[in-house]
Amino acid sequence: MEFKGRIYKIMPEQSGVNRENKEWRRLDFVFEYFEKDTDRYSDKVLLSVMNERIEQYDLHEQDEVVIGFGHNVREYQGRYYNELRVYRLEKVKSAEANEGTNATQQNIPDFMQ
Repeated sequence: MEFKGRIYKIMPEQSGVNRENKEWRRLDFVFEYFEKDTDRYSDKVLLSVMNERIEQYDLHEQDEVVIGFGHNVREYQGRYYNELRVYRLEKVKSAEANEGTNATQQNIPDFMQ
């Protein structure tokens, strides 16, 4: 699935060691988007970026992006958990580019106007 939207909120990075004794890192963030341009209210979804993609994507809150993500289910100690992972991310407009805009429009991405 691919959607155009913005990075709404970035969570603290998490890290650990997996069963094979390899280190991992995960960055979760809230992605806000509209399914259709005519929608009045946005949808939000919590997505994850793993390991080297954290630096590769260089995410900032308010960045406008096109994101492709997929879902997966993983098992841990007999319980199952859903995961939504980003497989493609392309910045449309970075948060720094928005800094020079009018203060009343600063928090409103182009796709919401």
